[in-house]
Amino acid sequence: MHVHNQNEMPGSEADPLFSSPVMPTSRRLSPQSSRQAPDIEFRCLQPDGFDKHTGQSRVSEIRQQPFSSRVVAFEKLTPFLVLIPTTSISVLLLIGNAKRWEFSGRLHGVIESNRAITQVAVQAVFSILGLLHLFVVGKLLQWMLRLHLATRPMSLEALQFWTSILAQQWRPKLRSRFLIPLAIFTLACLGPAALRVGALTPVAGTASLEASLQLPSYVDTEILTYKWSERFGLESKRTPRDFFTYNVGELNTGKIIETAASATTVDGSPRRHAKMDNTGYLYNGRSYGVGVSVGLVDDDFVRNQYVTNYTFKEPGYTAISTCIHNLTTDYRLESNPGSYFPGPLSEVYLTVGPFTPTLFDILVDPVGKTIDVTPLNDADVTDIEPKGNLTFLANWKYTLIASDQTNLYSSLLGRAMYTNIENYKLLQASAGHEAASEKVAALRALEDSFDASMDDIFSGYAAAQLMVANVTQETRALVLKQGLRIEQRAWILTVLILNLILAFAAGEETFRTRCWKDLDEFDFTDLRDVIVGTIAGSVADASATGAELHSSVSRSEHVTGLGAGLDIQRR
Repeated sequence: MHVHNQNEMPGSEADPLFSSPVMPTSRRLSPQSSRQAPDIEFRCLQPDGFDKHTGQSRVSEIRQQPFSSRVVAFEKLTPFLVLIPTTSISVLLLIGNAKRWEFSGRLHGVIESNRAITQVAVQAVFSILGLLHLFVVGKLLQWMLRLHLATRPMSLEALQFWTSILAQQWRPKLRSRFLIPLAIFTLACLGPAALRVGALTPVAGTASLEASLQLPSYVDTEILTYKWSERFGLESKRTPRDFFTYNVGELNTGKIIETAASATTVDGSPRRHAKMDNTGYLYNGRSYGVGVSVGLVDDDFVRNQYVTNYTFKEPGYTAISTCIHNLTTDYRLESNPGSYFPGPLSEVYLTVGPFTPTLFDILVDPVGKTIDVTPLNDADVTDIEPKGNLTFLANWKYTLIASDQTNLYSSLLGRAMYTNIENYKLLQASAGHEAASEKVAALRALEDSFDASMDDIFSGYAAAQLMVANVTQETRALVLKQGLRIEQRAWILTVLILNLILAFAAGEETFRTRCWKDLDEFDFTDLRDVIVGTIAGSVADASATGAELHSSVSRSEHVTGLGAGLDIQRR
């Protein structure tokens, strides 16, 4: 650093805090000659303490070794190299968002189990990527200022302002015209990391996958029709999940009668009833005799704790019962009063059927243990048992229940029917409708009871085919699992645009400055370069006897940066 002080004569006594004895080890250097001879070394002897034995000051050595041309060339590529990972990650996130990539399975489990560690790791990644953006901005600003400083003067306060900008350091001593831009820039530097948080933060979602599920089949009905008219000796199997048998009517009488009594809900909501086994699942609405595989053969994917639900399609029957009042038939019981079939039931005739082949969509919630069955309007549905054995046996089993549970004093099935009639009346009253007549209420309630009971009987036979006979068919189930997804497309696009802007700015400045052709090695933000530059300027004007230099720099001084040092001149 070359200092001229008009108030002091060279060689006069100076303040020891601002003086340093300099011993040149080579010829006087100019900025030009320092570029021509980069291997020149400067030794600066600075007081490092006082030796009481010799009466002399101890000194330390500071050495300048200029960058090699290879390092300088590599350094000019750093903005582009730094933008490679940030831009690549942004493009990858955009592709993942477009293709709806999901993180599920083990990765999701690790994240859920280690939320604190994951958050720290993600925050570290955010900070690193944000720092890479700031590095590019700082590097471009620094190089532009170094080119400017090499050819034009700059006030010390302006130099301090730009140094604070590059260091993101708050300097309250600066004037307001510098403090306001410094504050704005410092706050803006928080932006890249914040944008990354928005772009990279995953949101909870679901991941879908396909799985295989076994359904009951009726391609082999040998066991189904074996000894169908007998009460004993029918095939059965006991498992931890229930007792499965082909004697559906007799061994499930209690469940079927309960269904008949509660087929109609008093508030009009879908009926929730237990599945006919020990799996703990509940049907929302009618079961239609399908969905028996749920809880029995779906362990392969349901045991995953992150499964939220799964869906599949299964063919079956829609039982449609029709009840009418027949007042023209002259059949009557002569020896018993009309109350043998109490009230309106003495004139009711029931037709069970037809059994319409239907394809059902089944939604299973393993967490809430619920099953929702929805009939689909698909005309092209194959009959699951075209021979009619299954529908015949369903009617037969219902006949057995009615006859077995009726005696001279009561009929359990009849009482169940009456209970459902009362439910229907309550439903009409709660809905604000005009009270239905006794006969209309009986007809509609009986239809509901028979339909729901037939669903249970079909479920019993389906479970027997699946668990006892092991006659199955395979279907594909769509399984939804908890997962994480990058869905913040607006943030991702913002970060990508920021990357492209920085890349364009770096390319434009590199082209404008001809690949930073005139950029010298002196860096005014590097304390080492400033000290070495000061030494080089001192060596240029030092006397052969090592005279001390004294400097006093006022607030109005201006700085011009040179390749080998700084010249500070009073303006």
